[in-house]
Amino acid sequence: MNNSPATLSVLKELGRQLVDLHGPHDHQSLLSVDRQLAMLDAYAGASRAVETCREAWEEWRERE
Repeated sequence: MNNSPATLSVLKELGRQLVDLHGPHDHQSLLSVDRQLAMLDAYAGASRAVETCREAWEEWRERE
């Protein structure tokens, strides 16, 4: 991505966010709590704060 190598897991996550197949249950991605939180964080402009919090949480868990 952007002339940089990317792992398969990164590409899968990007694909989930960019591609939403439409059909009889096309609204179901909106029912995902993770998807709802990501949309709210993006709308609030809090994406960087969320990432900082996630990094701190992971660091704390590694020390436990």
